[in-house]
Formats: sequence, structure tokens, C-alpha cells
Amino acid sequence: MAEPAWLLQHRVSIQLNRQRTTSKKLVLNFSTFISRLVDDMAKPDDTVSSWAMIKRSGPSQVQSVLEGSAVSLECDILSSGHHAVQWVFSDSTLQEESVSERLNFKNVTLSDSGLYHCLVQSGEDIDLLPFRLTVVEREISPGSLNGKQVSVEAGGELILYCSVSSPQPTQISWILPDRTFLSELGSSPMASLLLNGTLRIQAVNYSSKGDYKCIASNVAGADTTTYHVHVVASPPTIDEETTENVSVPAGGALYMHCTAKGEPLPVLLWKLPDSSYLKPSQSLSRHLFVFPNGTLHIKSVTFMDAGKYECTATNRVGSARRVLQAEVLTPRVASGDNVLVDCIASGHPNPDVSWTLPDEVGISNTHRYFVFVNGTLSLKQSDKQDEGDYTCYAKNAVGQDKMKVNLRVDADSPRTSFNDQSDG
Repeated sequence: MAEPAWLLQHRVSIQLNRQRTTSKKLVLNFSTFISRLVDDMAKPDDTVSSWAMIKRSGPSQVQSVLEGSAVSLECDILSSGHHAVQWVFSDSTLQEESVSERLNFKNVTLSDSGLYHCLVQSGEDIDLLPFRLTVVEREISPGSLNGKQVSVEAGGELILYCSVSSPQPTQISWILPDRTFLSELGSSPMASLLLNGTLRIQAVNYSSKGDYKCIASNVAGADTTTYHVHVVASPPTIDEETTENVSVPAGGALYMHCTAKGEPLPVLLWKLPDSSYLKPSQSLSRHLFVFPNGTLHIKSVTFMDAGKYECTATNRVGSARRVLQAEVLTPRVASGDNVLVDCIASGHPNPDVSWTLPDEVGISNTHRYFVFVNGTLSLKQSDKQDEGDYTCYAKNAVGQDKMKVNLRVDADSPRTSFNDQSDG
């Protein structure tokens, strides 16, 4: 006989569950009886003077949690006055330390799973309420994959069912591949739980792959089903045209778009005319910048920016490419206008920048020509004789580069004026 004297386990029943037992899984129904002997000779006043009862509507009567979690089982008690509480553990032992209406677990393990009983006594009145605690391992072992292997295309909808047959009210919970524990109606950033326990993911992506475990538990026991979901990857695609010619006047701004899709998410890379590479969020000499969405921006275009640009999107199942041919248009000015022509040069050490006239004579700073520190050439009061190819040279100890700019000057257009003639 168990201690204390009122706790008896005079009969244990183990019965084969034939409906749920399969060739690979044995299911047994276990039941025991906890009772208390009451003195038949007790006075009537002693048996009715006090009473105690436990509310049956508590939400925590059945709980499924991940190992390592903190859990509380709470006994909501109504009584006529003073009452005593004891907890009976799943192995039929009693809680030895100070007893309260709440049984706390700081760091549950798999061995903490089982049926717990809260027992309250007030005088001769006793009430008992079972609590089912199911602790689930965080990492799903290959041997627990008892559900289907499911394949779904990226971007499609995933529906996973968790059918339960039990006369007892049953709580359904799901463990997602990222170890998210979904136990109430609603949704997480990854999935939503429906009223009937079905798990739904509206738009599957590559991170949706992995193992999904359904846990069904009630006071009579718990069972699990695990699905393995495989996401069919899709090769990259680029929304814009495969090839495109773009034109921009010298000094203008140029935006070249490259919007890629695919599963897994593709990695973007731009190849520049000089065979250098840029990735999203990278810049080059504050002149070129790739936005996070893949758009390449060139600020203040020069003739050195003309050429072929290639955007490549790559993931583990394929790649896609987009090619743009950029043309920088010759600046045209009207006779008499002032002209500014940029020449942006970079290198290590910093290069020296110089210019030559169309007749290849070097430009020195004069009242008409001036070369700024940043390499920009200034020409004041241009005329038809200033037309031609101006060459910018960038030179340092490592080497030299050059860029030609063709300048076109339009002849003076006819102008009219109004003379006020008054009668004399």
C-alpha cells in the first residue's frame, strides 16, 4: 500500500488498443485507481462541515511542450476554508517539498512526460484532477518520421492534416522545422493553425522544408505524427528583358534594373565593362552603387562608363543573365555656352588627371580653359572652332588610362528683337 494511507493503487489495468496498434507500433491503454478510505462511523457534522473542489475548465489541464521549456500545472481550487494540496507525479510518487496549488517545472525533460494528479482535501472531502504533460524532443530523430513524405513547389500552398479519433477533448500542437511551437489557433510568421488542427502554409519558400511534427494529447495519453516536407526549388528568373540598349547623355544619371526571383533566393552579381564585379549594397568610388533590390546606379555618367553590363542571378539549381549595352551620348552645346565635362578617375595611388585639345595639345589653365582638382574640364564661351575630341588622361605610378569626349557646338540660331518705334 502506498503512503500516505489514503492513497491506494489496488488495481492496475493494461489493455491492448487494437484500433491504433499496427505492425510497427504497439499501443496500450493504462489505467489505475486512486481512492481514499473514509471512516463509516464518522459523525455527519464532520463529513459536511467542510468541502473542496477543483475547477475542470482550466486551459492547462493538457499541455505539450518542447524539452527544456518551463511549465506550470495549476490547480484552481474552490473550498469552504482551509484545504491541503498534494501532487501525485507520473510515477505515483508524491511531491516532497512545500506543496502549493501550482506545480512548476523549470527545465522539463522527456522523462517528465506523463499523467499528474492534483489532490485537494478539506476535512473529509477530497477532489482529484488529472493533468497530462507531453514533453517533445527538440530535434526530430529519423526514426520518428511516421508520416508522409510531402513534396511541394516553391510558392505553392502546403496543407498538413492531423486527424485525431478520441472521445476525450484533445489538444493539437505542431513543431515547425525552425523549432517554433504552435499550440493555439492563429499563426506564426511561417504557418497558421486551423480549428480542426490542420497546419497551413500559404506561400511555401525554401526555408519551409524540413520536419513537421503534430502532437495530439489529452488526459488519456498522447500521440505524434511527423511529416517530412521537401520544397521543389525553382531556378532564377529575371523580370526585365534579357538584352537591352540604354543611352544617357554625359553627366546624366543611369539606372539599370535587375529584379530576380527563385528558390532559394538568387544571389545577384553585376559585371562592369572593365571586368570588375559589384554585389548588392556595394559601391565603387562613390560613382557606382548597387541597391539591395539589384538596381545598378551610375551617378554623373562619363564616357568611360560606356560598354557592356551583365547582371547574373544564381542559386543552387540554375542561373539567369541580363545584358545591357550602355551608350554615353555626345554633349551638344550652343555657341557661347559654358561647358563642363567630367572625368572621374580612381586608382591607388590617386591618379593625376590631364586633358588635351582636339589637336592633342595639352590644356593649361587659362581664362577659357580650367581643369578642376576632381578632373572636370571647364570651357567658357564655346564656339564652333571648339568642336572635336577632347581626351582625358589618368596616370599614376602603376599605369595610365584615357577617355575621349566628343564635343559638338551648334551654330548661333537666328534671334529677333523688338524695337519700340514711337511716332515723332
